Amino acid sequence: MRPRMRIRGRIVFNDGSPLADARIRISSRQEDLDGSGGGTSSGGTQTDADGTFTEYVNEAGLYIVTVAYQDLSVTSEQFVLNAGERREDLLLMFDSAPIAPVAEDVETSTPPAFDRSGVWVVNPENGHAYKEIYVEGPEEAKALATAENAYLVSINDEMEQRWLEGLFDPAPFWIGLSDVETEGEWQWDSGEPVTYTNWSPNAIFPDDLDDAEKDYVVKIFTGEWQAVGTESPFWRITRRAIIETDALPAEALTAE
Repeated sequence: MRPRMRIRGRIVFNDGSPLADARIRISSRQEDLDGSGGGTSSGGTQTDADGTFTEYVNEAGLYIVTVAYQDLSVTSEQFVLNAGERREDLLLMFDSAPIAPVAEDVETSTPPAFDRSGVWVVNPENGHAYKEIYVEGPEEAKALATAENAYLVSINDEMEQRWLEGLFDPAPFWIGLSDVETEGEWQWDSGEPVTYTNWSPNAIFPDDLDDAEKDYVVKIFTGEWQAVGTESPFWRITRRAIIETDALPAEALTAE
């Protein structure tokens, strides 16, 4: 019986000290060895005292691993993992000196995500309802939102951002920000003014597209936002969107 496939890596800062006993976000992008397909998985895990983490995988292929911690992120070079193999020596180094961990605030810490796909949930802070839908891309998401008297989600402040992160799974989803109408002028699908942004300082799965080719925005697994175009990796892997309405559906639930 073959051992379960896995990737074991160690995360360090630029002085060589480990990211010890820390909660991290990890994303593994896999492409089949014959080029026939692939996919991406993401989620949270914990490093040990030596900065080591373990990620179990099921498919052979070409892998790229991205790790995010607070405002830092680092992406590995692509490597091959054949069927039944284990990668035990992946080293990821942040381009940063060690940073202090953020203490959890009992009153404001984000609650664990839970599955609310297809269900309208009301945010008690603003009275709006939100729902997760599955789509092929942002244009389909906008069309489905309009059909439900809704729009792609607008995120207007950090409190709303944290509420969404706590309610929905951390996998990427489309939000309602775009500069389709005027290049460089980001606008919400709802027409609300842009009062808050949460751009990722470092591109996760970087591409070779010009900014003018990136008209839509994805909330990535770190919680930050990334502009994408049709040839961006996140365009291909993002199959969820969050829609929002202030016309509350009768079946909406309220999340505290």
